[in-house]
Amino acid sequence: MNRKSSHFLVKRKKMDHDLSIVWLRRDLRLEDNQALSTASAESNQIAVVFVFDVHILGKLKSKSDLRVSFIYDSIVEIDNQLKKLGSRIIVLTGDPVIEIPKIAKSMKANAVFFNEDYEPYAKRRDNAVLRSLNTENIKALSFKDHVIFSGPELNKSDGGPYKMYTPYKNLWLKKLSSDDYLPKKGDKGKFLASGSISDVPDFPSIEARF
Repeated sequence: MNRKSSHFLVKRKKMDHDLSIVWLRRDLRLEDNQALSTASAESNQIAVVFVFDVHILGKLKSKSDLRVSFIYDSIVEIDNQLKKLGSRIIVLTGDPVIEIPKIAKSMKANAVFFNEDYEPYAKRRDNAVLRSLNTENIKALSFKDHVIFSGPELNKSDGGPYKMYTPYKNLWLKKLSSDDYLPKKGDKGKFLASGSISDVPDFPSIEARF
C-alpha cells in the first residue's frame, strides 16, 4: 500500500479522540508538524495552545529580549493563519505544568499532542505535565519533530553510543527512509471553531507576567 492510500485510510477510520490539544513549543508552525499531523488524523477537533513559560522568561536578563518578540510575532502569524480557517490559537502565560493540564481538563480534551524537546529543563517539565495529565486520565502523546533519529535509535549493537562519526553516519543513512523527511500533512478542517477562543493578548500584558 502506498503512502497516499494509507494516509487516506487513517483519515477515514473512527477517531480516537473527540477533542485534542496540540501544545506548540519550539515548533511554531502549522505546516509539516508531526504532533499536529497525528492529532488531526486521530481527533475530531483540535485546539492549538501555546504557553509563555514563566520559568524560562523569568531568567531572561531583559524583557526586551528579541527572542521573545520573535516568538510573539510567530504566534500572531499562526493566529492569522488559523483565523482564515475559522479558528484561533489559545495563548497562556504561566507554568506549563499547571496550565496545560488545567486547560485540557477545562476543555474536556481527551489527549494532548506535542513534539519532543531535548533540553534538560524541557524534559523535566514535560515529564511533570505527563504525570499530571495521567492523573486526569488525559493521554499525553509526544513525537519526534526536530530530528530524524533520537535517543537510542542509532546506538551500536552493544547499546552504547557511537564515538566515531563514519559508522554513525553510515547507520544514519542506512536507516533513513522517505517517510523520515516527507512533509507531514494535517487536516485543516479539524481546528476548533474560534467562537470560544479569546484574542491573542498584547505583548505588554504578557511581559507583565514575567
